[in-house]
Amino acid sequence: MAIYRQVHISFWEDTKVTDDFTAEDKYFMLYLLTNTKTNLLGCYEISPKQIAYDMGYSIDTVRALIERFENVHKIICYDHTTKEILIKNWSKYNWNESPKLAKALTKSLESIKTPRFKEMLADVLQTIPYTYPMDTLSEKEEKKRYPMDTTVTVTDTVSDTDTDISTNSSKSSTDQSYQFDTFWYEYPRKESKAKTKTWFEKNKPSDELMKKILAALTKAKATRQWQDKNFIPHPITWLNQRRWEDEVIVSNTKKEKALPAWYEKYQEQLAAQVAMQNEETLSNAEIEAILKMAKEKYN
Repeated sequence: MAIYRQVHISFWEDTKVTDDFTAEDKYFMLYLLTNTKTNLLGCYEISPKQIAYDMGYSIDTVRALIERFENVHKIICYDHTTKEILIKNWSKYNWNESPKLAKALTKSLESIKTPRFKEMLADVLQTIPYTYPMDTLSEKEEKKRYPMDTTVTVTDTVSDTDTDISTNSSKSSTDQSYQFDTFWYEYPRKESKAKTKTWFEKNKPSDELMKKILAALTKAKATRQWQDKNFIPHPITWLNQRRWEDEVIVSNTKKEKALPAWYEKYQEQLAAQVAMQNEETLSNAEIEAILKMAKEKYN
């Protein structure tokens, strides 16, 4: 494992950083590039809890940042099941044509748990031309071409923030897989998984539509009906019926529990009884206290 990471100075001049990043975004990005879990692949396992501990943030804040970097900046992919994160375009700034690096990357690829991440990285790895056999360059020539220590960290430096990671041919299938994983993680009823995945592969929703689907899903989950699993439609049904287009009203007002019929009669009887007594015998405050006790006892 490398004991340090190098941040390229172009990071601060990248248009995405200068135009779109907040101060918090910059801090989070630098953390993703330099934390102790980083590796040669730019794909590593790390939990929101660990990030929150390292950065001094709440777990909710970290989850919001992960979602922002996935769906807004489109710089990372995160799998909530394996807790693996993939930094897009890491290879452009951290890989070279060294055969030694190729061997190390291929070996590291076996440890990736998320199938779509492994597929994406394998596709990128195949596009790099390793033109020099391992015994072609002398140690002196090797170090001249690759200043970093190739025996330990190779060019294990840092990534910039460009979002392209692979060819267009592989991008389509991985996007659908990512969309399905995101939807499946958020949907509270886990049934008909295969059919739901097929829906995403067939319909290939755009980024804009995906945002609408997730936004509608968030609203639906906040409704009273969806608090009972039996009333939540199957995910494939929800998608086929385009339920994200439904108007969902989330009420924050809590209904007051209706008073029983006997309470009104009891109140009338008590009022009549009080009217027959001297005003000093029972004060208004005492009457209200009696009514309150009756309500709490019998309601």
